Amino acid sequence: MTIRIRRLADDAMTVLVRIGAAVAIALGLAGCGDLLKVSNPGSLQEGQLSDPALEQFVVNGAIGEFQIAYVNYSFWSGVLADEVFTDHSNPTFRAFSLHNFNDLDVTNDSVYRTLQRARQSADDAADRVKKMRGANATSSLNVARALIYAGYSYVLLGEGFCEAPVDLGAALPSTQLLARGIARFDEGITVATAARLGTSVTAAQDLAARDLINMAQVGAARASLKKGDRDKARAYASLVPDAYEHLAYYSANSAREYNSVREAVRTTSPWLAMHPAFQGLNDARVPQPTVARPSLGSNPIFPPLKPSMYSGWTGIG
Repeated sequence: MTIRIRRLADDAMTVLVRIGAAVAIALGLAGCGDLLKVSNPGSLQEGQLSDPALEQFVVNGAIGEFQIAYVNYSFWSGVLADEVFTDHSNPTFRAFSLHNFNDLDVTNDSVYRTLQRARQSADDAADRVKKMRGANATSSLNVARALIYAGYSYVLLGEGFCEAPVDLGAALPSTQLLARGIARFDEGITVATAARLGTSVTAAQDLAARDLINMAQVGAARASLKKGDRDKARAYASLVPDAYEHLAYYSANSAREYNSVREAVRTTSPWLAMHPAFQGLNDARVPQPTVARPSLGSNPIFPPLKPSMYSGWTGIG
């Protein structure tokens, strides 16, 4: 009987503890409100993105997504083409460098995912700004800009992948992805050309319009060449000044602005290297550092020298 009484007493204490805990939780919930309701003062609701005051915000977001996708695509395309190789401790990076991967590879997925996000962001931006601008959309530089960045996203998807779905539709072959890119370039050229014809167009606006037109023509020429249409590629390219260039800028300001190529050839523990096939050629087109450096994988490698399109380029390092 004594043991039984003690157990009953213990059970009673357990019940009391549980009741006390439940009351405490209830009071906590009453004091804190709904635990599942999260407030992020820096975020915008979907409906707010239709506000004309946020036009530049929407377009800048699309450009930002493309720049992330572009450097990611350039980096890993170079690895896949054996122009460079990675010597990293991450096994997925090494597998990609050895061409030993499948569709579920994390690195391959990151290239695809960032390109699709850039494509969707630019298509969405073009649609939103068209609605914001109404009748003036046909001569809006921001509409042209969003269309052209969408065009480049389609082109890179068509170049890098055999097929890809768009907006949850059936997978489109690369030729159709390239064709969609060209269609957006053509529309962007039409809109940017119309933007130059207004009576109140400033010199800065005219310069921006011409830059976008050239940018679109370069993209359309590239897509046409990839499709095998050399005549069309030549027609687009012939309209672009020989000295034309359009730069993508990167910064150490935030992770979204990093240049992953620069990060991989850093001073300490670099992990992007010249492919052995290009080493020791004594060829001015592939300058080689004089001394190897220890990689992140603890092997001696020759990180590529800084290309001429990078700020601070000197021709020797």
